[in-house]
Amino acid sequence: MALEYKHYYYLWGIEREVEAIYLSKPIPVSELKTRVPNIKGIHLEFDKTEFRPARINHDEYLLELLQAFPLQELKIDRSRITTIPEILWTHPLELLQIEYAPELKSIHVPDDATLVLEKLVINGEDIVVSPKLFSSPVLHEVNVIGVQRGLEGIDKAVTLKRLQIDNYKYPSLPIDFTTLHQLEYLSIGNSESLEILPELNGLTGMEECYFYKLPALSQLPNGWDNLQQLTTLKLSKIATEKTPVTFNFTQLDSLTHLQVFASHFAENPFGNMPALTRVDFEYMPISMLPAYLFQSRQLKWLKLEGLPQLTKWPEEMKQFDQLTVLNIRRTGIETLPDSLDHPLLERIYLEEVSLKSLPECWAQLKKLTLLSITNCPDLEILSSLGKENTSLSQIELTNLPKLSALPESWCQLTKLVFLSIKDCLNLEKLSDLGKENFSLDEIRISNLPKLTALPDSWDECPVLAKLEIRQTGLRQFPDSWQHMRSLSEIRTSDNTNLQYIPGVVAVWPSLQQNWIAEKCIPAHYRSYVRDLPHLLQETGCTAEQRKLIGTIIFAGKEDLTSFPNVKDLLMSLVNKRNLQIRQLVWDNLSVLNDNVPVSDKQNTFSVSISGNTKRAKTYYKEKLKASGFVYQQKLSADTQWIVVGDEITLPPDFWKYPHRFLSETELDTFLDQEQPGFMTALEQPELENLRKLVWSNDPVNEELVLEMIKGGGIPDEFIPDLLIVAKTTREKKIKDNLRKLLAPKLSKGASQILSNPVNLGLGRCPYLQYERVAPDFDVAQMAVCHYKRTGKFLQNFFYLKSSLTNRYRAELFNLTIPAFTVKPHYVTLGGWNFTAAEINQILQMEIFQGRLERLILPKCNIESIMDSLLLHSATLQDIQAFTDEKVVPAELEKLSRLQKINIHGDNLKEIPDFLPRLKYLKEIFLYSKEALVVPENFKGLKKMKRLLIQPMPINAVDFSNKFI
Repeated sequence: MALEYKHYYYLWGIEREVEAIYLSKPIPVSELKTRVPNIKGIHLEFDKTEFRPARINHDEYLLELLQAFPLQELKIDRSRITTIPEILWTHPLELLQIEYAPELKSIHVPDDATLVLEKLVINGEDIVVSPKLFSSPVLHEVNVIGVQRGLEGIDKAVTLKRLQIDNYKYPSLPIDFTTLHQLEYLSIGNSESLEILPELNGLTGMEECYFYKLPALSQLPNGWDNLQQLTTLKLSKIATEKTPVTFNFTQLDSLTHLQVFASHFAENPFGNMPALTRVDFEYMPISMLPAYLFQSRQLKWLKLEGLPQLTKWPEEMKQFDQLTVLNIRRTGIETLPDSLDHPLLERIYLEEVSLKSLPECWAQLKKLTLLSITNCPDLEILSSLGKENTSLSQIELTNLPKLSALPESWCQLTKLVFLSIKDCLNLEKLSDLGKENFSLDEIRISNLPKLTALPDSWDECPVLAKLEIRQTGLRQFPDSWQHMRSLSEIRTSDNTNLQYIPGVVAVWPSLQQNWIAEKCIPAHYRSYVRDLPHLLQETGCTAEQRKLIGTIIFAGKEDLTSFPNVKDLLMSLVNKRNLQIRQLVWDNLSVLNDNVPVSDKQNTFSVSISGNTKRAKTYYKEKLKASGFVYQQKLSADTQWIVVGDEITLPPDFWKYPHRFLSETELDTFLDQEQPGFMTALEQPELENLRKLVWSNDPVNEELVLEMIKGGGIPDEFIPDLLIVAKTTREKKIKDNLRKLLAPKLSKGASQILSNPVNLGLGRCPYLQYERVAPDFDVAQMAVCHYKRTGKFLQNFFYLKSSLTNRYRAELFNLTIPAFTVKPHYVTLGGWNFTAAEINQILQMEIFQGRLERLILPKCNIESIMDSLLLHSATLQDIQAFTDEKVVPAELEKLSRLQKINIHGDNLKEIPDFLPRLKYLKEIFLYSKEALVVPENFKGLKKMKRLLIQPMPINAVDFSNKFI
């Protein structure tokens, strides 16, 4: 019964040798028989996703498997099975494990079945089993959870060694333990109703007993005196405070471990336990320890937890001179004796106790290996541990808010290997810890906000390999940390006051994992930190080069001036032929620059490119010559501009002359800004012809223009047109190349336009948004180009304020006029950004005379178009206007046929009093920013169908029957 299980999907090459498999999906049985014909064990993972759909019948699939394979082991997880097929009992089954089958209510075993089960596990809800299930002559282990009937069959399992019964719901167990002489482990628990347990007389071979969560238990069973092999007894949550149980025995000679947790017994429940070496006494409502604890003088382990009423250390504890582990948690003990009663102590655990100081006698504990103190709010003084503690290897201090310093003597703990200090909010100093701690291997400190400095002596720890520093008040690493010769791993983060990390970190010889994550590191170098040890080792940098690289990464270029030979060092790193290191050099070339201007139209500079660059040197050569530079093929000592590629060889006397160093990226930026070429100063006719090429929306013409601007530069006036091509062209290659050429020429706002993902072919386009993000960019010219390329979306142009000054406005305006003449009786100009002259031109057209009845105006000054409006006084019935005027012109009264008037005016100061005099007026809509006063003559309005004034007028009460 020790089959090795394999996942079905990882059987390549071993299908016929595999004996047991995990099934996480319903593989057809025919496939299983072909692929794994020799399996003897199946673990059905019915809880996996593939088995969950209701269409998969777990009962049918299980039956099909049992008909195909003679199994020795069957394991079923979280299934919907409702019955166990009888064919299973004909198999040579040695292990049956059913984990949580809520729909399985019974397990029936035929009377004539011959079982060879060795282990049985059943986990369900209210299951009834046949007593025959336990009749196997080789049954060694039974674990039943939720089985309620049939347990009497366990009497016959005379070979049983382990028995666990859980979640039994009746007052008594129908089991006779007198036959189970071989039982070694017994566990009964998690039963709300169980009141009586069987007698234990027959369990003469039992070594471990565990009773838990039995609140209704009236008494513990008799027969304990017969359990002379019992070594471990655990009692958890037995009985209640109102109904404590009795527990009597004379003597348990072999009992070594007693654990009592939140249980309630009658007074003095235990007899003699002379061999007791470990006691765990937890969460008991007592103010003094029970007498039975002091019956053994062999006690080595004592745990006291959850005893808040226990405030005094018992005098009887002196007798435990063999004690090696002392674990005190959540008790009310306020002081510990300062006498060496337990000289053999090896481990001490203190948690949530009310101690203010620790005994000084602990400094004499030569066997002490571990000291752990957690959540002690009043603890101020620690023991002066030191030279005598020759075995102390581990100290853990957590959440000691009153602790301000560590004892000076702790630096003499020569065997200390691990130190952890966390959440000590007032700890200000670590003394000189580390000076003589020759074995110190790992230090962890976190959440020590008042700790502003670390010991210099950590650099002297010969084997310090791991260091973790988080959430401290540390301002800088000690300058003395020059060697750290054994440190292989450092982790730091959230030290918000940390201002400086020395570059010498990169020189530490053994560092393999660098997890320094601090805000003081320049943001663009934080990604370098983790790979730094490997990078330095791979490139074979010298100690001086390592320190320079570390200074660049951790401190920035400001600290490079401390290197007397920084120029030669930086140049030597270029030749390392490592992209990351070269990038560090390129980023910091400005440190090398002498007083050589960026550019000077009055002078000619010499320039040379060292090593290889991403682009061909001939490309740069032409561009630089066009910008007025003298290009030198070979670097000389007096070359003024040096573009640093992937290598450099400095000629003699090089540093005697002034130089300016650039990376290829900086050179590209310079040339993009300079835009040397013949196209940067085109005349208007030439620019017009260039625009017509891109307006054609022809990829051939687009590619032609692309080649032209590559060699000749980009005229500023042509950028809006190119931006539209880059966003709308059908050719990906042209789009990508245009974007690369445009990017360095664009302002921040124009760059946002270029990166905006909105499809410009979807009707109304986001030009108004473009105008907001880039108010100084010619967005209107973009709209012109868009219209010219598509023949659509003309109205977008007239939404824009910048269209008012565009040179193509008159042409485009004439193209819009036919759209307004389709319905001569109804003209809507709303949303169009027309000038007063353009509105007048439309209203004065012959086609509208004697026909115009309804008019929607764009935002305008009504006074400026009044003459054109009066041309339609005999027919105009409905007018809607948007205006910035403070007063609606009184001449509107001459539009005597008006039936509806709608005026939006943010600056309106008064409501026109002529409105009630309009004979046919039936609807009034007025909108302003502030509440206005309604004229008195509005009270006479009787034929009004609708009157809406927003916001509500000041004197609205007088006109309440009129306002909507």
